[in-house]
Amino acid sequence: MLQIADWCADRVRASTYVHDGKTQWYAPSLAGASTLAAALYKPDVYAGVLDVLARLDEDDYAAYLKGFMRRGMARFGESWRYADICTVLYVLADLLGVESYLEIGVRRGRSLAMVLDRRPSADVVGFDLWLRDYAGMENPGPDYVAAQMAQLGHRGGCASSPAIRPRQCPPISRRIRTPPTTSSPWTATMARKEPCATWPPCCRACASAGPSCSTTFRIRNWATCAASGSGWCSRSPT
Repeated sequence: MLQIADWCADRVRASTYVHDGKTQWYAPSLAGASTLAAALYKPDVYAGVLDVLARLDEDDYAAYLKGFMRRGMARFGESWRYADICTVLYVLADLLGVESYLEIGVRRGRSLAMVLDRRPSADVVGFDLWLRDYAGMENPGPDYVAAQMAQLGHRGGCASSPAIRPRQCPPISRRIRTPPTTSSPWTATMARKEPCATWPPCCRACASAGPSCSTTFRIRNWATCAASGSGWCSRSPT
């Protein structure tokens, strides 16, 4: 199995240029926002997004979006410039050659559909609270979304959370190598288990308290560590 680090390195190399052993005159990245913009503002992108929307079940927002885009295209033709999450994902899925995709906040799967229309073999994971009447609209759940993606011709793997909560995420989140930036219990717990070079003083103080270290105290210490940039604990306290 390809290791995550190797997979990420391969993806980075595909879109960068490094002049090995010689002067690196430019930053390694081959493309930036202007490259995306050049691919984004095109009538065939708008038409493609409208085609995907037409193959999904319609709700009030989708009906509005289709009407808005059609009116803009009819009124301004090729001069029209429009972008939203659907058009951006529709373009990026191709530009980046997406093979796996994580979406947090799925609802009916509209933005997810843009990715899978362009990359039908991609593996996807969707997290959502699946709240009823979210933003005043129906939120039908993971089985509905999976059926909609199959209707589009999705052939890759698909997983979703039935009702995700922060404490259910550590197996995935522990892979993240970013110091905590919030004061949630999940973030604090995740960070304590990540490898790092040093034990900052505030983290040592918390760890030495062992089981008596309250949730509030843990959170406060971890938020302090993150804010000061002093690092975070190198191993789980015993």
